[in-house]
Amino acid sequence: MKVVFVFILMLLAAPAFAKSTFEVKNSNSPIDVVADKLYYDKDKDLIYGTGNVVITQDNQIIIADEISYYKDIEEVYAHGNISLVREDGSVYFGDKARINRAKDMGLITNFKGRFGKHSLVAAGYAEMVSENLMELNEMVYSPCTVCEANFFPDFPLWQFRSAKAELNREEERIYYTYAKLDAFGFPIFYTPYLSTPAPGAKNKSGFLIPRVINSQILGTSVRVPYYQVIAPNMDATLGVQFNSQVGNLYDLEFRHKLKQGEYKIFSSITHTEKYKKDGGAVPGKKDNRGHYDIAGKYYFNKPYLFGVFTLDSKRVMDPTKTYTKKYGFTQEDLLKTDAHFRNVSHNSYYSVRSLFFQDLRPVTSAKTTAAALPQATYMYDTTVKALGAKAEILADYTNLSRPQGMNYNRFVSIASLDKNHITKFGLIWKNQVSARGDLYNVDFKPVKVDKTASNYTPFAKRSGTDGRFHPEFTTSLNMPLYKVMYGNFVTIDPIVQLIMSPKQSNLKIVDNEDSQAPEISTSNLFSANRYKGYDLMESGNRANYGVRSSIKSSYFNDLSLVLGQSHRFDKDRNFDKASGMLGYRSDYVSKVSLTLNPNVQISNGTRFDNKNFSVNRNEFGTTYSDANHIFSLYHFMINKNMLDEARRNTSYRQEIQVNAGYKFYREWWVDTFIKTKLGKKPQVKSTRMISDGISIRNFNECLSLQIGVQRDYTTLKDLKPSTSYIFNISIPTF
Repeated sequence: MKVVFVFILMLLAAPAFAKSTFEVKNSNSPIDVVADKLYYDKDKDLIYGTGNVVITQDNQIIIADEISYYKDIEEVYAHGNISLVREDGSVYFGDKARINRAKDMGLITNFKGRFGKHSLVAAGYAEMVSENLMELNEMVYSPCTVCEANFFPDFPLWQFRSAKAELNREEERIYYTYAKLDAFGFPIFYTPYLSTPAPGAKNKSGFLIPRVINSQILGTSVRVPYYQVIAPNMDATLGVQFNSQVGNLYDLEFRHKLKQGEYKIFSSITHTEKYKKDGGAVPGKKDNRGHYDIAGKYYFNKPYLFGVFTLDSKRVMDPTKTYTKKYGFTQEDLLKTDAHFRNVSHNSYYSVRSLFFQDLRPVTSAKTTAAALPQATYMYDTTVKALGAKAEILADYTNLSRPQGMNYNRFVSIASLDKNHITKFGLIWKNQVSARGDLYNVDFKPVKVDKTASNYTPFAKRSGTDGRFHPEFTTSLNMPLYKVMYGNFVTIDPIVQLIMSPKQSNLKIVDNEDSQAPEISTSNLFSANRYKGYDLMESGNRANYGVRSSIKSSYFNDLSLVLGQSHRFDKDRNFDKASGMLGYRSDYVSKVSLTLNPNVQISNGTRFDNKNFSVNRNEFGTTYSDANHIFSLYHFMINKNMLDEARRNTSYRQEIQVNAGYKFYREWWVDTFIKTKLGKKPQVKSTRMISDGISIRNFNECLSLQIGVQRDYTTLKDLKPSTSYIFNISIPTF
């Protein structure tokens, strides 16, 4: 039977273990000793335990076969299968240990230390010189797993070996002397001196791992980042990218964590060849080009102000507008600045936001690019108990402005009442009555920019005030049917929806600003209004009908289908052929989704012509993933009849993207992708290829590596097709 002996060491009685091992800060802390056999020699003032000795003080534990503690000289001896568990979670192992508490000194032979989940340090012996300094002799360090499945069995992927190392806890660093780097068990690099952070070290300023890229546009590029700690909640990274063919690039990322939020500022600048707007270089001239990207959020929790404020702002300072693509920051064509405050309660919502845009497409002009200053929305819903219905009120105000073209102040208000009913036969009857009122005050400023260089073509071209009132009634019936057939659970849900409202024309002084490119699809098949904004709206009597069905089987997880069409009793001249809603009857829309198992998903969405069932638009996608394989394919096709007459012979009408990955050994992957256009080649000069590439990567506990090559075929002003070679490596320490 084990003997349990509890010592309560007071201020005058030294604790049983040294600070350098257990970091005991309070000598009044009790020490619990558990052992198979436990002795106390009063003459020698010796505490001696044998057999599975476990000593606990605070959050630190020592385990050994034998432990002797000489109280008068404050010396501790441990022998056999020693384990020291520290407060920070690290664990030390050894064969023999001698620790002197009074002098904060000690020695552990055949030392091993486990820091975190993976980092392992081994040494012939570890000498504790002082409370904060430990010397390690014949030291080996690696975060890699050592097992028979490695490339070279029982050898880590890489490791550091050092004749001598110092662990300085005060400086939070480890200093290596005569260090060697081994890979696959073979030495590949030697340095007389090396320094790394110590286990549990706080963030430290210093250089990070460089990044190397080679491309036809930039040449050979080497980015050297420097990390700077400013405060516990504030830091920054300064990067310098040396480019062989263009000017060097300088970037700065600043991060700040607040009590109720955070924000990040990333910006870059370069001094390189001066370019005209058309992308042509100005001989002998240099110019500054740059960009910034700001993102942040802040939570307000005051009684008078409750909600969250977010900011997302991107901007480019470059006459060619190709800067972010050229240097690989983003592939976006439309950059925005969005300052947004919103509040959500149990039955209301309001938001206020300001929106600015920078259009990077070639045929654009900043003078005709709109901004919303501001756009405010309020929503409120409640239950009308007397009617057993739900009431909702929406109010939206938008101030849209631009230097040239249409500017307006718009106020939209919508009040609606919803009442649903389910019969005892399972028929679901939904009803909604709504009333909408719009008020516009328009100020049109003449457009003076070249139309060939503008993203905006005004139609109304007039100023004034106008409004409209629009009542609407929507009713729908659906009856979900369920049945188990041959072990399969089948659901069929036919739906019929009827919308009744007076037919109205658009306001003559208002252009369509926020309802661009409406199109029927399975996602909006049963929507009363397929315009996403408020400037245009569907009106007149119309009906939507279709069916939703699904099958759950033991052979596959789920097979679902949506199929339907919309019918108008009056034509809507706002729709064009590309929308699929021209005329009285819309195109047929369908979507089939199949989940074979958690690894395989397939979906296909199609728009069929309402007259001859030809395919006007089709999107197909499939994904497969398991422990060793990743594959995805996306294909898009649009019928040439859906395009403008001028574009039918000048545009590709199909696009395909394929991504594939294969894990060929442990965490080693090879990835490849291709994105290209398909179909008949247009008469204009163009290329089918968009981009492609291949890379090898490894991400595990001891190495992050990516080596690859990719080709971008984009031609835009000074942006030419280029090939980039990528080499990224990151070696974790502690």
